[in-house]
Amino acid sequence: MEVPVELIEQLFSLPPELAFDGLINATASIAGTPDNPQARGEIRIDNASLNDTLIESTKGSFNYKESRLDFSASSVIAQDADPLILRGSVPYQLPFAKTKPQSDRLELEVDVKDKGLALLDIFSRGELKWIDGSGKIALDISGILDAEQKLPRKLSAQGTATIKNATVAAKSLPKNLITKINSQVFFDFDNIRVDSFQGDFGGGKITAVGTIPLGNDVSPNPLTIGFNEIETVELPKLYNGGIRGELQILGKATEPNITGNLTLFDGTILLADESTSNEEETVNNLSNQADVVTRRDSDGSIAAVTQYKNFQLRLGKDIQISQPPIFTFSATGDLNINGTFLQPSPNGTIVLQSGQVNLFTTQLNLSRDYKNTARFSNNNVLDPFLDLLLVGSAIETNARSIPNEVSPTEIPDSSLGTLETIRVSAKVKGLASQITNRIELTSSPPRSPAEIAALLGGGFGTVWQLEFRISRDFSDWRITSVSYSHY
Repeated sequence: MEVPVELIEQLFSLPPELAFDGLINATASIAGTPDNPQARGEIRIDNASLNDTLIESTKGSFNYKESRLDFSASSVIAQDADPLILRGSVPYQLPFAKTKPQSDRLELEVDVKDKGLALLDIFSRGELKWIDGSGKIALDISGILDAEQKLPRKLSAQGTATIKNATVAAKSLPKNLITKINSQVFFDFDNIRVDSFQGDFGGGKITAVGTIPLGNDVSPNPLTIGFNEIETVELPKLYNGGIRGELQILGKATEPNITGNLTLFDGTILLADESTSNEEETVNNLSNQADVVTRRDSDGSIAAVTQYKNFQLRLGKDIQISQPPIFTFSATGDLNINGTFLQPSPNGTIVLQSGQVNLFTTQLNLSRDYKNTARFSNNNVLDPFLDLLLVGSAIETNARSIPNEVSPTEIPDSSLGTLETIRVSAKVKGLASQITNRIELTSSPPRSPAEIAALLGGGFGTVWQLEFRISRDFSDWRITSVSYSHY
């Protein structure tokens, strides 16, 4: 008998982070009565996959009696890997059965070691990859099964996870492996206690220690993750540089809150241009953004319920914000971030100390006599108020017309006109989403906006747009184009 895994998912509500697929083959001996059915047999899952990753093999046995399913299974995650061993007991009353389970308690035992820890790749959906090392996870999970919602409740765990000299790669950090990882974690009923975690990363070390509850209890020693003088972090198309500070994970494991402080130093924040970015939401369409966030918030994933609680992000020493070849700015400032992981709400001011914008044929520099800022506030979500003054100069040519035909007795005038240096200022003041209408062009000697645009190399009919985009997870913000409209 072949049963698609999707049917099992209809019987038991699974976390959105887990996506199963495959065909369950079972041979069973059936006994009992329709009111109290009984069965026992063997199972095998063919073409099995978890989170779109193929699983080498899964087989096991089961016994169903008194509306309770007891099972034991062995799953090989990858070739030559040590098997993942699962044993469990789950209450479940078939729709036509009248016998109720004697208890709503569920139990699950998990054992995996060494190469079997490649399951990290699966559960992280490829974001993390186990490279090598040794370790063992032995875990007993218990709780109750909500019969109406078919969801586990009041979960507690007991066991240990030990990692020795491991190497892990992160998809978002392809050039930065976390090496020499050594860790000891205890699952103590209602808490996950990290006794020690240390790994080498980017010329520094990542450490972690503390406790995060599985339930609603408040931990007196919250999980603290330290980034100790990490000199080189390479986030492609986002950031190259150093990072220091620490994070604390408050709340519970299934609904974490992130607080703490991180400082960026000796680095460059790279802002993606329009041609290389996949970010679809912009601050020019905040209503659409809110709809997307609402949908994602309702999916029940860890990311959707994770919140920032007064998380401090500082742009420290020698930080540049750059989008070659358009602009490069030196920046400093502090942001206090609240909100959810998917929709952060920063509050604070970034000061742009110096820099330049390459605009058409002219380079405009940030005025050193003006406090150039991007101010974030909770009222405008990810729509900063920009207050910038750019100055530069352009050469104006007063050319005279040259006749098509010259008389043989006339001596041509070799002068083609005069040159004059025009000082140009571009004042930007307003919300980023409304910036198209918030650019003021002036010059000395005075020229009209159309004439200034022509001086800057745009020519007649050029359309100015200073488009500022920022992503929901605060990982991407950029100016995509600069132009000015006049007719």
